[in-house]
Amino acid sequence: CNLYDLATEVLPPASEICDNLFDDDGDGVADCQDADCIGEYAPCGCEVDSFEGNHEPLTAASLPATAADLVVPVQGGDWFRRTVAAGATVQVDTSFASSEGSIELALFSDEGDELMRSATSLGGASITWQNDGPTQRTVYLQVELTEGIANPSCLVYDLVAP
Repeated sequence: CNLYDLATEVLPPASEICDNLFDDDGDGVADCQDADCIGEYAPCGCEVDSFEGNHEPLTAASLPATAADLVVPVQGGDWFRRTVAAGATVQVDTSFASSEGSIELALFSDEGDELMRSATSLGGASITWQNDGPTQRTVYLQVELTEGIANPSCLVYDLVAP
């Protein structure tokens, strides 16, 4: 005779709650540091910019000539794309509050090869690349956080790419 009936139930993993300071889903990171919270900027103290969703090459936004108050998240960075004619040059300059962190720029080919990486100075990063090939090329710009972030989830920056 069995005195106990034991019922077991497998529960799905918990979802991360992005504003409670706990690691709800058990992956070792909490709130704004958790990849599950990327895109959940309001709880993390960041606003959403007009290019939201451009956090990987497949969703890269067209590189604008100018844009202000862009928000780069701590994970994934921002991605932009531009087609550069043969013999033409693409130049990108960013500016940001250096007390909030630092941005680095990297330029990639359509095949995913890194073409160049920026040097970062206080309050800005720049990159200039010339297409020396005989045909136009599409290049991808990654804007990523590098160090000393006061707000752990993002950094606001301005971009100029005439």
